[in-house]
Amino acid sequence: GPAEVVREQPIAVTVAVGRPGTVLPRILVVADRFAEANVYVDHVGDADMTVVEVIEVVAGDSAKVGIVSTQDWGDHVDHVAAHRATVGCDAEVAHLEATLGGRTVYLRPEVGLDHPGGTAELFGVYFGSQDQEIEHRSTIHHNASKSSSRSVFKGALQGRAHATWYGNIIIEPHAKATSSDETNRNLLLTDGARADSIRFLEIKCSDVVQCGHHPPVDE
Repeated sequence: GPAEVVREQPIAVTVAVGRPGTVLPRILVVADRFAEANVYVDHVGDADMTVVEVIEVVAGDSAKVGIVSTQDWGDHVDHVAAHRATVGCDAEVAHLEATLGGRTVYLRPEVGLDHPGGTAELFGVYFGSQDQEIEHRSTIHHNASKSSSRSVFKGALQGRAHATWYGNIIIEPHAKATSSDETNRNLLLTDGARADSIRFLEIKCSDVVQCGHHPPVDE
């Protein structure tokens, strides 16, 4: 969006499949300084299809961007995606991944906090069933001082579904007074379901306001 423009209505994008093959969609969202926008990306359809996708968000100084990506595929779709956001000075980005369908869904939500005062929130919800494979590999890179982040991913699994969550927070030596936190929770509804939760903190700076993670809860 142009500088200082606030979009009252969300921008909706649909990625749909209907025939076998491979597609490579790319979506670029740019919000200039002080702009505000919300974007909804809906993934729908069913076929023996491989989707290799890139969604990139660039938030300028003091911009606010919200993005929601829903994976509502049929049972025959394999989805591999990199969803990345770059956050400007005092800008805010909130990103939600909602995964409900697909045969294999592999997502890499990543945020680069490259400017002071940037804020990022990564959220994820997922529901797996049958033999579904779901994996999220989230990375939050604190590359500037006084930046903050929060990551929360929660899922429920049944059948023989398998979910993997890999969360990494990186704080560079020059990124002082940062605040960050990551959480993953999983609810196992059947004996055959499985969830792996892998948490990393790469803290290279001693001047940290907060940085932590919480163990998963499996039932």
